[in-house]
Amino acid sequence: MKIRNGFVSNSSSSSFILATPKGKKGLKTKLTIEIDLEKMARFKITTKEELLKMYKDNYGYDEDEIKGKDWCWKEYQKSLKAIEKGKIVYYCKASNDAGVLEDVIYKEGINVVELEEDIEIINEER
Repeated sequence: MKIRNGFVSNSSSSSFILATPKGKKGLKTKLTIEIDLEKMARFKITTKEELLKMYKDNYGYDEDEIKGKDWCWKEYQKSLKAIEKGKIVYYCKASNDAGVLEDVIYKEGINVVELEEDIEIINEER
């Protein structure tokens, strides 16, 4: 068990010391962190009815109005096709005030995340 003597604070910083071979250029490394993107999902949709309800409740659009909006229609069609293939569609949101990992996705987009090969990006809005 470690016991810390001296001043203890709620500081969110960390210190470390590194050594590298002479002549090494830079200190780049790869950081691998596993996150559950489902926790970022605002909506988890498995049926056409749920999909239409989400568009109606959030955008005020019924199916005919969705067809009249190009950005919305493409997103809707891709979502519906995925549902028809038995997939679950997650409408996710990342913000810059929900923590470091979500902030990275918010700033850089979902493409910075290494997704499993069976996960497809239907739309990315930044």
